[in-house]
Amino acid sequence: MQVTRVAPDWPAPTSALSLWFHERVQRLGGRMRKTIIVALARKLLIALWQYTTAGVVIEGAVMKAPPATI
Repeated sequence: MQVTRVAPDWPAPTSALSLWFHERVQRLGGRMRKTIIVALARKLLIALWQYTTAGVVIEGAVMKAPPATI
């Protein structure tokens, strides 16, 4: 069995989710920030599920190379 480690380079300021979050916070003026953070967490969970099951990478996401093993 082979294990793959997912290590997103966070924050990825050019990812679709990051752009969505910043646009939404700016538009609402920060008053709904906690609600938007929960919505972002849900979107990240869905994106992680899609990555692990179908290999779909978030648009604009940058993945780190795994560390070298000895």
